[in-house]
Amino acid sequence: MVDQSTPGRSSQDDLFALVTAGVLGFGALAAAAAMLWTETVAWLLAHSILLPAQRHPPIVLPYSAGAGLDLPRAAVAVYVLVMLIAVVTRAVARRPRRGTT
Repeated sequence: MVDQSTPGRSSQDDLFALVTAGVLGFGALAAAAAMLWTETVAWLLAHSILLPAQRHPPIVLPYSAGAGLDLPRAAVAVYVLVMLIAVVTRAVARRPRRGTT
């Protein structure tokens, strides 16, 4: 059967395929993020950036088996995050705008 819809409009089959691909893609991204999080926590523990659960850190990260930050490490993490936001904001603000002369 020939699709009688007007050009430029999506058919129901196209919409179903896009929604299905989106749901499956989201699941794949969530699984990849979970694996990456586990590997990241292991790397941070190996390099003594995070404290292991045996040291009873006051700030425990979610899904890290009790690993976390003490207050000096948390202060450094906040400082790095603020500096990163400042650098990105400055880079975006200094970027030339399109359409202006």
